[in-house]
Amino acid sequence: MKTPSIKTLCSRGYTPETAKQIRKILDRYNERYPRSWDRPAPTRTLEEVSELLGGFGVEQIPRGTNKQSPAITYVNMGYTYAETILFHSGNFHCGNWGDIVERGNYA
Repeated sequence: MKTPSIKTLCSRGYTPETAKQIRKILDRYNERYPRSWDRPAPTRTLEEVSELLGGFGVEQIPRGTNKQSPAITYVNMGYTYAETILFHSGNFHCGNWGDIVERGNYA
C-alpha cells in the first residue's frame, strides 16, 4: 500500500510528532484493508486525521471523465492548495486537491 512516509510528511510541513500520529492512523486503515483495489473510502480514518490537524472535516470530489480524474476523498484544510491528506486511486497521498483537479477532467 502506498502511504506517505514520515519523512515525506515532515518535508510537507508537518512536525515529526504529527507525522508519526498521521502515519499511525493511516497504517491502521491499511492493516484493516490490505488489498488496495477493493478498499472503501476511508472517511472515518480521514476524520481522525482532520481532528488531529484541526481541519474542517472530510470532503469528496466525484470521479471525473478520464483516467486522470479519480474520485478524491480528503481532509478539508480550508484552502484548495493547502497540504492535506488525500485518498484516491486506492492509496493515501499527501498533497493538495487543487493540483489534481487542474490536471484532470472534472465537470
